[in-house]
Amino acid sequence: ESDARGALRLTLGHTSTDADVDAVIEALPAAVERARRARRATS
Repeated sequence: ESDARGALRLTLGHTSTDADVDAVIEALPAAVERARRARRATS
């Protein structure tokens, strides 16, 4: 369960663009931080 809660899956397909990847790279740190804060709040 701990591994599942700490996992992140990203899927790219033939329609994914460089801009899609760049957008994920840009958004990922803030999303991870929000998830960490939420986890601490519920622990």
